[in-house]
Amino acid sequence: MSLLDRGHPARIFAVKMTAFQMTPPTTSTGLTTPLPPNEPRVPWLIQVFFAGQLSDEEILALFEREAGQLRDQLASYEQIPQESAEYVKAVGSPRETFFWMLTLEYGNTVNQAALEWIESVIERLGRKEHPSK
Repeated sequence: MSLLDRGHPARIFAVKMTAFQMTPPTTSTGLTTPLPPNEPRVPWLIQVFFAGQLSDEEILALFEREAGQLRDQLASYEQIPQESAEYVKAVGSPRETFFWMLTLEYGNTVNQAALEWIESVIERLGRKEHPSK
């Protein structure tokens, strides 16, 4: 019997587990209906867009701060399997657990890619590859 059939709340594993809960749809129709296109928005990129107005030190601090936040997020993701172990055991559905963990995998992959990009920018800034003010 799935969570949908039981009507129990499911934790969202892509986000810090304690932060959000959702109630699954009562039928699978809500799960199979196509969703509207997603336009990802990364608010701190507006700071990057206008970073040419900042000093080199301020720009470097901007990227280092974001890298630190991503490292913290990735570290918190590492805790999710342990934090969710009791809940996963109580639900007793390896199939559902597999798909929950895919969302965690997605979060890790996206954040790791962003961190790698930011670290490459920090290196390029350190080599002064950008035009001077």
